[in-house]
Amino acid sequence: MDHPYRSIGSLEDLPFDTLFQIFLYLQPRDVLSLRYCSKKLAEATAERTVWLSALRYFCFVHRICLATFPQEKLSTHRIEHIVTAPSRFVNTLLRGLPSDTIHPQATRIISHELTDVGFATLATGGRYLVTVSRSTPSIIGIWDLGFDVESILPREPMVTRVMNGAVYNVLTQPTPDGLGLLILTSTEVNSTFTPGFKQALLEIFEIYPHSSADLHLLSSWRLAGNHSPRFGRIHFSDQTVAVVTNLNHDASSCCILVWNYIENTAIRWFVTVNPYSPSPLLRQGDQLVVHDGYIAWMSNHSTTLWKIPSLHPRIPGSEVHVEQDVPSLQVGHSGQVIQYGHLPPRGSSTMRFDSIPIEQLPQKGFDHYQMLPSVSATGSLESNLRTETITCGFHSDRLFCGLGCSGAWVSEREMVVFAGDNAGYNVNVAAIRLSERSEDRFQEDKPGFFAASYLPAIPRPEGSLPNPIISGQINFAYCVVSGRVVFFEGRELRVVDYMD
Repeated sequence: MDHPYRSIGSLEDLPFDTLFQIFLYLQPRDVLSLRYCSKKLAEATAERTVWLSALRYFCFVHRICLATFPQEKLSTHRIEHIVTAPSRFVNTLLRGLPSDTIHPQATRIISHELTDVGFATLATGGRYLVTVSRSTPSIIGIWDLGFDVESILPREPMVTRVMNGAVYNVLTQPTPDGLGLLILTSTEVNSTFTPGFKQALLEIFEIYPHSSADLHLLSSWRLAGNHSPRFGRIHFSDQTVAVVTNLNHDASSCCILVWNYIENTAIRWFVTVNPYSPSPLLRQGDQLVVHDGYIAWMSNHSTTLWKIPSLHPRIPGSEVHVEQDVPSLQVGHSGQVIQYGHLPPRGSSTMRFDSIPIEQLPQKGFDHYQMLPSVSATGSLESNLRTETITCGFHSDRLFCGLGCSGAWVSEREMVVFAGDNAGYNVNVAAIRLSERSEDRFQEDKPGFFAASYLPAIPRPEGSLPNPIISGQINFAYCVVSGRVVFFEGRELRVVDYMD
């Protein structure tokens, strides 16, 4: 008689339902690899159910609105293409070497009659673009660019809205049900406290593109005191909005605010001495990251970490609770922090950031940090910091010290960095893929080695676009998940797709 706990010989011995459950825990490229192992696995991996589940999980992990992809109209092969797009984009960049340019699959132009675009944000997935006008008060527009190169581009946005002042920040993420899009704006409005000063107005809008083109105001917060959004940094993920801001450009302290907009609870505390420089001002490259109950303020040369205190209900007519003496931990690191244009994929257990040691230029590499914050038995904060030096095949200062430098990790091992080139209409691009290492790769006596590639420029497209560098910024938005870049200047949008 067979033993009731005998081992199963191979995956082929498993029923299809069990195989489908296993596929949910695999990366899409691994599922595709199984297709070449046997006839049964080829049949199982070709099932549409497998790839529809993979698409929903892909959207969840990368924080993509489900409305980005019309699932009922997509073939199974097309879905396979979508969920493997991030790694394929990195492969496209790596294969482009040693060429100086990467040629797009398609370039399309939108000429519109709206006010000139000042800046824009491309929601992860690449379909929905949020533009902000140069005018004051700002006008925001939500554009549906389609999800592939065959989509017909619109002549005007789905919806526009006149804001209450000048908008300085726009961040996006999916609604909690994944079907719509949330848009967070930070607007500078006149202070109700001090004449002649400004305040920051945080507003969260939601839109469900498949069911309605209306932009609905979900929640708002007019920050008490003289907070100007032009001197602040914002983090927006899941239920949390975090803000660090100077009270005004000549203030001697900064304020950190954490807001759960779903439960309408919040907390704030003050940092009286900026730990990063003699000046209390926020630096241009600073960024704010919230992860698993902790908040980190990342600046040149050091990062300060806090455990987020308990949030208190926001009571109408009352100021938000101020927490006193919030414990902090300062962690030193190399020079300039690389800003993230997209949040890292969900599922990471660590808080990560990267920096380039600008004091030692020219560099062929940068430093990669991962923190797993915790509170010790004595109540003190511990960063559990791990550091690796990423060796690149290019002079990283040419990229990371450019205009509008911004990067994103598309997986645990793959990163893409964009930066404007102030010599003209160029976008510098780096594709970094961490080489496979064993579990000891973080040991100090075994420095990591990483493969990296450099593409010097996406050249200026032929046409009527003038030099787009205005006020020290190059005008483009990007999505590393879809391989789409949108250039904008005046009343023209140029949609450039580097993936089919």
